[in-house]
Amino acid sequence: MVVNYTAPDLDQTNMVTLTFPGCTTALVYTEEGTQQVDLVEGGILRVTLGCGQAAFIIPV
Repeated sequence: MVVNYTAPDLDQTNMVTLTFPGCTTALVYTEEGTQQVDLVEGGILRVTLGCGQAAFIIPV
């Protein structure tokens, strides 16, 4: 679970980089729906979240 715990009045967007060695895809669940995402070589996933947004990620 990844969360952007920034005060909404700051209106900040944050990007995080997660590494899942040995994985090639990930299921990413957000309030906008579910996506199957191909990871960059080395199992890297970049997620951008606005204030108060969250993503539940399952590496495959």
